[in-house]
Amino acid sequence: MIPFLVIVPILLMIAFIGSNRLSKQSNNVNVNKRVHKLVISLEKLICVLLLLSFWFLTAFRSIYIGNDTWNYVNIFSIIATQGIMPTFYMEIGYQYFNLFVSKIFGHNPHVFLIVCATISYFGITLYILKKSKNYYLSVCLTFCLLFSCYTNLIRQGLAMVLGIIAYQFILKNKFFQAAAMIVLAMSIHYSAIVLFALFFYKYIPKNYTSILIISALLFSISISGSLNELFIQIASRYQNYFESERVGTGYLALGYSLFYNLFFCLLAYMSYKDGFSLVHQKRLVIFVASLLITCLSFNMNLISRLNNYYSILMIVELPNLFYDLKSRNRMWFAWGTCTAMIVSFILVQMLRPEWNHIIPYEFWSD
Repeated sequence: MIPFLVIVPILLMIAFIGSNRLSKQSNNVNVNKRVHKLVISLEKLICVLLLLSFWFLTAFRSIYIGNDTWNYVNIFSIIATQGIMPTFYMEIGYQYFNLFVSKIFGHNPHVFLIVCATISYFGITLYILKKSKNYYLSVCLTFCLLFSCYTNLIRQGLAMVLGIIAYQFILKNKFFQAAAMIVLAMSIHYSAIVLFALFFYKYIPKNYTSILIISALLFSISISGSLNELFIQIASRYQNYFESERVGTGYLALGYSLFYNLFFCLLAYMSYKDGFSLVHQKRLVIFVASLLITCLSFNMNLISRLNNYYSILMIVELPNLFYDLKSRNRMWFAWGTCTAMIVSFILVQMLRPEWNHIIPYEFWSD
């Protein structure tokens, strides 16, 4: 718990600084361009250092940190020694990735964890530095939304990086390249198929009330369990999840996720209430898709993991929403959101440590 007790106060401080920068005065670059450039460079440095600390805790964790770490380590060892197994349940692209890492870096499973963490955090760092309008808020959200994911779900973490690339292609109207990236991500984790929802941005309802009605409908269908058979047909490899004790559980976490997704969608509609350009629609689909996935998750909470593909995109797009929001209260919206998510992260680790198994934290030991 000690690493988090050090990181959390720092995050609360930079969340306040980042939120304060949303005020008109702090965004006035014409006051002194040289000073502004220096401040931006300092912010980038601080953010990179914080992201490095997240990377360090992810890369050098024990195999007992994270629910699935030990399993991924075992799979790596098997593939490193036995090679590709076409009949194995693990996606073929991920198997080739394991084999490639073992050929280049050797069979050490700790090195494997370091490589995976490096790819994941390198991708998110580039994304933040190139696209975010508020580095501090993006780093806070990275910790709250992605740290637990990166210490648990190695396959999905790698696929999510490809999802960032696919999203950038969509923003540039390069749909063939985007589709290729999504298919490649699916070869690592089949669940990346959910990223194809990004292609349907033109069909997003233009008002918040419509989204609430659709969400309520999907929630009602989900809670009844009537969609389980459909999900099994679409992804039969996950059939055991629908027949286990996981079905119909985890309402507390899903309720929290539903609340903040509703709030994020509200902010998105508020930010673009003067009109939705195609760029705005492409950003809006991230928040709407995440909300609808949450509504579909109440009878099978592992479906909510699909949200990770959109959470990683929110790391940049949510601070950008705060930046674009035409409201005097945008600073308080941002500060309140980051504070609530940081506090919630800590409460989850304290009250439900079995969800993520990241405390008590342990470093790798041979």
